[in-house]
This record gives sequence, C-alpha cells and structure tokens, in this order.
Amino acid sequence: MYEIEYASAKQLIDKGLSSKSKLSLASFNLANAQADREDIKIKFESTLANLEAQISNVKSILKNIKLDIEKTTIKAPFDGIISEKMVEKTEFISIGTPLFTIIDLDPIKIEGYLSEFDVNKVSVGTKALIEDSNGIKKNGIISFISPSAETSTRTFEITIEADNKDLSYKSGITTKIIIKGSELKAHKIPPSILTLLDDGTVGVKAVDNDNKVTFYPTKTIKDTIDGMWVSGLPEKVNLIVSGQEYISIGETIN
Repeated sequence: MYEIEYASAKQLIDKGLSSKSKLSLASFNLANAQADREDIKIKFESTLANLEAQISNVKSILKNIKLDIEKTTIKAPFDGIISEKMVEKTEFISIGTPLFTIIDLDPIKIEGYLSEFDVNKVSVGTKALIEDSNGIKKNGIISFISPSAETSTRTFEITIEADNKDLSYKSGITTKIIIKGSELKAHKIPPSILTLLDDGTVGVKAVDNDNKVTFYPTKTIKDTIDGMWVSGLPEKVNLIVSGQEYISIGETIN
C-alpha cells in the first residue's frame, strides 16, 4: 500500500500537481513499512529456527526412546546354542551383567599344533581330516596358522574349520587331525649307518654298480623308534651297513 502511495505522489510531483511534502511523507511511510517488513521477516526466521530446533530435539528424544525399547529385546551377534544361563526371567540386571554363554558349533573349529619342521609344509586352505574320540570323521581346511611358535614347545598353533550343520561334533572333545602333505620318496634306515663328512655333510655310504664306494647326502624326514626315514637316495641303492668308517669314498670293494 505504501509503495502505491509513494508511486502516486511521485507521479503527481512529476506532473506538477502535488507538493514535495506529500512525496516526503509517502517516502517516509514507505521506509517505515519496509523496516517493519524486515523486522517481521527476521522474527519469522528466528521463530522458524527455534521451532526446527525443538522438532530436532524431539526427534532425538524419540530415537533414544526407540533404542531403549529395542534394547529390551536381547539378541546375540551370531547363531548358536545356549550352554550356560546366568539369570532367570524377571531378574533385575544392569549393564555389563553376563546373561548366558553361547557356543557356535557350525562351522566347528579344531585347534592343533604343528612342529617347526612341519609348519612350512602346509598353508591356509590345506585340506585336513578330523576324527573325534567317538569315531566321527569330517573333512575340513586349515583356516589359521600362527606366525610365531609357542615358547616352551616350539610348536605352531593351527585352526581347522569343518562343516558341522548336524552338530555331531561337540565342544571340547578330543580330536585327531590328519593333514595330507606332499608326496616324498624316502628310505627307512638305521641311524647307525649315517656318516659325517669333514665339511659337516650328513649322509650314507653305498656301493655303486662298479663296486666303488660312493656317498649320498641325506635329509632326515622323520625319526621313529625302529628307524629313521631319510630322503636323497636313489630308488634302489646298496647301502653299507657295517664297517663304513673303515672305507673311503671311491675305494673299490671286492
């Protein structure tokens, strides 16, 4: 309205039909109206911001209430079987109170140990056969190999996982682990025939096709009560099992 009044007064002044005092009054009224409009706008924006803050606060309170309601239903982070219950229904509990013990038996995880001589013969993903004390067998794979040995035993912990949907394997039961390694040809010999060369090489003396004494370096695969398994020998070999310390390499035997 004041804008129309000001525009009309200005047109009359331009045509010489009105006084400047009316134009000044119209200009003053227009300025006041614009100032009032700015005040109203500022008050509106302030009120709107306050209301939005209240709405945000109410939403936050509502969210916390919903979370508190959800917490009244206790859920385990994984599926399993309750093996031990520490509280009963209607019993009062506080934050941090143990409620029950849950055991996850699928997949079943079997822990075992490998010697320092065998740990590099397997890797994560190597197949294994497990058999519990009740004769139940399952196929599994190695899922974990410890990067460091046990200080006292110098053995490496391994974990084998196997499918156990039927829950036939129980927690804590004694289990035998069979791991298929790479095939290696070896000979079983008495440890007494081993010979040590001057450079520290360990091996055995044998007789070749020309009846000459030859030497074969060997590598110990496994030491047992009734003999030692070694590699490094030909598939067929004539070993010297007695008196090898009295003959030299290259010597001809009659």
